[in-house]
Amino acid sequence: MGYQGAIFDADGVLVDSPHELAWREALKELLEGDWRDIRDRTSWTAERFTTQVYQQRMAGKPRLAGARAALEYFGVPDVDRRTERYADAKQEQVLQLIEQGRFRAFPDALRFILAVKNSGIRVGRHPHPKTPSCSSNGFDSTPSLPNNTSTLRPPTPATPHPRRTSVGLLDHRLSSLPLWTGRPLPSLVAQLTV
Repeated sequence: MGYQGAIFDADGVLVDSPHELAWREALKELLEGDWRDIRDRTSWTAERFTTQVYQQRMAGKPRLAGARAALEYFGVPDVDRRTERYADAKQEQVLQLIEQGRFRAFPDALRFILAVKNSGIRVGRHPHPKTPSCSSNGFDSTPSLPNNTSTLRPPTPATPHPRRTSVGLLDHRLSSLPLWTGRPLPSLVAQLTV
């Protein structure tokens, strides 16, 4: 018996999410706004918050751990008191960036989804276990392709329309289902194969 279903995570798998930019912009806004009185006591500058800092200190961590890591790296005083505020500001920032369309779907991931679907396997999208719903991060409106679909060459048997969403490529959106969120997600698999 072959595979009956495939489950994909959206954030960072189907979609190149704007987390790095959101972290950077949120800290800049805080240190130039509400936290400006402590800015000179930190090592932060906009230029010092590089991709390397993000990748080495924050990427892949839960939101609060990422916030703490950045604040500690830049020597921000009262880290315990400021971590949650920075994490919340980052989340607000990522939602704004998504709403503005400042993210993209990975063309290779979308080609893979099409190949899986074309082989007769049902596909679904799963929310991150720390996020109750992908739609809470705006991914229910994720554009699936760049405007120039020629980047999807060689063509697959079913080529999506340039305005079609990645959600439209999926048979199931599992983000709204009440599911147990541990691994290996047996209830998720059960919902997908129904």
